[in-house]
Amino acid sequence: QSLGRTPTNDEILDALDERLKELVDELLPDFVEGSLPDELEDAIAQNLRFDLSPEEFVEHQLAKILLIDGKEIIVRHNNDGSETPYFRDHPDGDLKDNLLSLPHYTPPYVPPQE
Repeated sequence: QSLGRTPTNDEILDALDERLKELVDELLPDFVEGSLPDELEDAIAQNLRFDLSPEEFVEHQLAKILLIDGKEIIVRHNNDGSETPYFRDHPDGDLKDNLLSLPHYTPPYVPPQE
């Protein structure tokens, strides 16, 4: 109507694109502030699962494949000469946070093959 004539197909599509852009720009801030964090967390939770031993996590972090942000890699030297890598968030004197008092990694169950 504003053209005073019948619009072309391209003009119709351009007007539609402009109207959609206006609607998205209007609704986007509320979506980002409200719905997006929950939907993003749900989507990530469904896809990101890492079942790696601490040793495997250390190898991946050293190879710059994965990064556990804010964690320091510590290598514990055992009495039998072996080494046990683990991640530490920060040093402290809390004995409940001591490596030996924490749960140990248990590999996932693998059923016997017939």
